[in-house]
Amino acid sequence: MSSQPLLGNSVISRPPTPRQRTFSVAVVAVLAVLVVVLVVVRGSGSGSGSDHNGKPLPSCAQLPALVPSGDASVLERFSKNRSYILAAAERLAGAVRISTESYDTTRGVPPPLEGDDPFPQHKGFEQLHEYLHRSFPRVSESLERKVINRYALLYTWKGSDASLPPLVLMAHMDTVPVLPDTLDQWIHPPFSGFVDLENDAIWGRGSVDTKPTLVGSLEAIEVLLESGFVPRKTVYLAFGYDEEISGIEGARKVAEYMEQELNLVGKVGMVLDEGLDSLTNVDGFDMAVVSTAEKGYLDYHMTVETPGGHSSIPPLHTGIGLMSQLVNALEANPFPIKLTETNPYLGSIVCSSEHSKNKDAFIDDALFHFDTKSQALADYLAARSLKDRYRMASSQAIDIINGGLKVNALPELVTVDLNNRISIDSSVDEFQHTILNNLKPVAVKYNLNFTFYDFLHNDKVLGSYKNPSAIGNVKVFGKSTDSPLEPSPISPIHSPEWNVIEGTIHHVYERPEAYGAEKGKVMKYIVSPGLMAGNTDTRYFWNMSKNIFRFAPAPGGQGYHTVNERASIKGYMTALTFFVELIRNYDEL
Repeated sequence: MSSQPLLGNSVISRPPTPRQRTFSVAVVAVLAVLVVVLVVVRGSGSGSGSDHNGKPLPSCAQLPALVPSGDASVLERFSKNRSYILAAAERLAGAVRISTESYDTTRGVPPPLEGDDPFPQHKGFEQLHEYLHRSFPRVSESLERKVINRYALLYTWKGSDASLPPLVLMAHMDTVPVLPDTLDQWIHPPFSGFVDLENDAIWGRGSVDTKPTLVGSLEAIEVLLESGFVPRKTVYLAFGYDEEISGIEGARKVAEYMEQELNLVGKVGMVLDEGLDSLTNVDGFDMAVVSTAEKGYLDYHMTVETPGGHSSIPPLHTGIGLMSQLVNALEANPFPIKLTETNPYLGSIVCSSEHSKNKDAFIDDALFHFDTKSQALADYLAARSLKDRYRMASSQAIDIINGGLKVNALPELVTVDLNNRISIDSSVDEFQHTILNNLKPVAVKYNLNFTFYDFLHNDKVLGSYKNPSAIGNVKVFGKSTDSPLEPSPISPIHSPEWNVIEGTIHHVYERPEAYGAEKGKVMKYIVSPGLMAGNTDTRYFWNMSKNIFRFAPAPGGQGYHTVNERASIKGYMTALTFFVELIRNYDEL
């Protein structure tokens, strides 16, 4: 994992973009002087600046908009051509109408490479393949398409110079399931793909997560092909089909193919996948958060075995009572909160501090004296919300508990399943030792044999307690085939690749035609690095690139993972603009 502070000295250390390099030496010199003056001036007030030791603190300096040199008229269709807008919205809606739900029962189960699939819901993926083939004829004619592990897709748009580092755009075809009990709560049926012009919406499961990214990247390339654009750099579209159940058979297989067959280890210039809450309004200003890292992941299972019997003569603690003591030991000892300079979340806080219209004196002062007040700042932020807390700490959620069969029979087996996200500043090993230290004293106190298996090596015992007179047994072990996952590497923001994505965001989302812009008003976005609390398919692409970013380009969507999921049509048009301009900007890097 990178130990480089993400925002330290970002005012002066970001390399110039290609268009910035056209500035004269004199102008650059003047700007450099102004930047130095700015840093010094900020050192005399709240927010970013210099601490009491004179050490430069992080700054939320913004790059200029990055405009590609190609024909700008290609973008007009996304805001001015009504027939195109309706057709593009309908193409996204058509993909939403195809049910591609993922269920936990298929997690990590390899599909048959031919013949009937025992999971009938998988038919939707092949239907989606065919739909995409029909909907984007230029893509189908010009790009290579490879089907991997029956349902995953890899498109290759070959560049004219194979020596240049390629771009990878990711998305997933699957969606979370629709709970049957909620069907009556949907305004429009979940797979209707209803195009609601009056309310600027496309309704249905997957309309936000994440078919706009899937269909949108293809739509953008279709437009670029029509315009005659020929890339210098190869563009890959990597589409998994089981991201919602950890991507084991989808994105992982695509990544293996790209590493082993295409020899792309360490050779990909940039990877872009889905983000969460990427475009928001915070304290009176608009912020675009590009996640440069994500937390680790771990599921584990705990069992308590005790003798059965008639409940008229119970022990002092039944198996359920003993499990309750173990669970209480976990929840009574939450993971520590810590905010470090390596945590991308700090970037979001710095930007909020500098640009908020509602200044918070405590945050400003803590940032100003970050070396001595980082813990006080972390505690303060954690008290604001659980979302803030878990950007600085590991989380643990006791999600499933089972035990007992009959009301007058003592439970013989009680089980618990726990889901955990590991802090960017921690590790699987540190996490499991904390769990072990919290649970073992409970087992000793209640005279329970205790076996804690190493989450990294399930055949190895990490800790145990044995007593011949024990009244029961406790076992703790890792649960799923894809677990555990270490926190991701942290992608640098002092890089040309970051400059491309930040500059493209300023260019696209600050256009008068962009989503959210009032007529005649230009939006102003503050672009910041951030931390993804959940996990994405990028976990399988770490070996291919150090520049992995997570960003949701379609603003205005609602109902993520719940009822009445719907995309904004205007937000989708802005996302298409983003994909077109990102591809062109990256190609000029």
